[in-house]
Formats: sequence, C-alpha cells, structure tokens
Amino acid sequence: MLATGLWSQLRGRIGSRGELTDAALGLPGCQQIHTAFVGEPLDVAFCAADGTVLRVLTLPPWRISPWVRGAAIAWETRAGLLAGAVVSSDVLRLESGGQEGPS
Repeated sequence: MLATGLWSQLRGRIGSRGELTDAALGLPGCQQIHTAFVGEPLDVAFCAADGTVLRVLTLPPWRISPWVRGAAIAWETRAGLLAGAVVSSDVLRLESGGQEGPS
C-alpha cells in the first residue's frame, strides 16, 4: 500500500499495536522515518527511485532512523519480514494493489 496523501504519510503506522499484517506501507519521498507512537518494531527498506534497496534496518518503537541519502521511498513492514531477507542492491517493486492508505 502506498501512503500518497499527506495524512496517510504523516500517520504511517502510528497507533498500530499488534495489528500489523504482512503488507508493506510505502512512504514516497522519505529518507528518514521514526517509530514514535508505533506499538511494535518495524523493518524498513529505503530504496532509490528505481527500486534498488539502499539500506534495510529494524527499528524498535520510539526510535529515529538514520538519514538515507538517495532514498526515494521507505517501505515499512512488521519486524521480521525484510531484515535478513532483503539486502542492499536488491530491487523492490510494487506488484499489485498500490492503493492509497488511510486518509
């Protein structure tokens, strides 16, 4: 799912607690994220405009990620889905859905 509207980008996964699914949330234009008010750890993949993964990390609640230069989108998932399975130089693409998140 892509968070393309201002509200859906601001909200992201704030308020989630035990309700994260295997779906990823794409945040276009994000080179840094935070997990304030997110109830559980997140895996995050920062990607260039062509989908090339620049950095993958797991962020516990109440943390701020490093600034990832060149990132055009950040993909958030529940912890355990990306870390270890996706590495820098992999390419991620949106295959289906792509609808905007909550607005």
